[in-house]
Amino acid sequence: MPNGPTEFRTTTVKPYLQESNPQINQHENLQIDPVDNQQINPIDDPQIDPEINQQELNGLLDRGVFEIVDNTPVGIQIFGSQFVDQVKNKGTEKAFEKSRLVVQAYNNLDKKHILTQAPTIQRASQRLILALSMILPDLSVYLRDISQAYTQSTLKLARDVFIQAPAEMQLAPGTVLHVILPLYSIPESGTHWFRTYHTHYIQKLKMIPSTFDNCLLFNKDMTVIIGLQIDDTLIAATPGFMEIELKELNSASLLAKPCKKLTTEHPLEFNGFAITLRNIETIIDQAKQIKKIQLLSKSFTKEQYIAQQA
Repeated sequence: MPNGPTEFRTTTVKPYLQESNPQINQHENLQIDPVDNQQINPIDDPQIDPEINQQELNGLLDRGVFEIVDNTPVGIQIFGSQFVDQVKNKGTEKAFEKSRLVVQAYNNLDKKHILTQAPTIQRASQRLILALSMILPDLSVYLRDISQAYTQSTLKLARDVFIQAPAEMQLAPGTVLHVILPLYSIPESGTHWFRTYHTHYIQKLKMIPSTFDNCLLFNKDMTVIIGLQIDDTLIAATPGFMEIELKELNSASLLAKPCKKLTTEHPLEFNGFAITLRNIETIIDQAKQIKKIQLLSKSFTKEQYIAQQA
């Protein structure tokens, strides 16, 4: 360029403002259920049934997420671990207990050497999916939610990560676990999962990534267009494609919740906004996101301004 190098951005990564308060870093990169992570309090339900913790541990052991080790390399950083417990749909008939083992990976010395931010879908892509669902008569809107997404990544961690075994494992004090597969709060877990899920759609469902947004995919038959946002997938597709999608999901042994369809009686939530179908109109609302916007002082920084736009 005539005036020097220019910065280009080929994927959308939401800006994150790092505050100076060290207490804020205590749960850095904590993403238990990425759709609702803003509502999660790590000590929200401290009296959760211990059996729920044990079920989480058994599931991680069965999937080979970590292994028990006797020795660790000299000078290696060993992180803590803890369970984050909550009750989903609290106060309703559909309430259920949920527990996730997370790594206390703050003060991670190696984080600056690895890619820790996975691509996120652009706002324009989200609106494009909904617009096409209204234009093409055979397309309906669906939401697919993957269960325990990070731990279903097919790629192993590229570095050695060691954590202290949680007390719930009832192992000898000081026992260390070697984490092999991505686990919650390990900085690069999001990028590993994105690679797994993105590749699944390209190879198994013959999807084509958009040239302007890697999280937006479509097929040449015009039977589907989808948007990926961590463990959530916004889909505009024909019923026939949805049958194939479910078949391939089961074939790949990817655990997922039942797919939700947008109807006049059942709105959807995706990436911070609500989608409502009213007669022949599709309405989107970002009331929750609007509540997060804060007034800035006159001396605000560029980083603070960008964070408000994320």
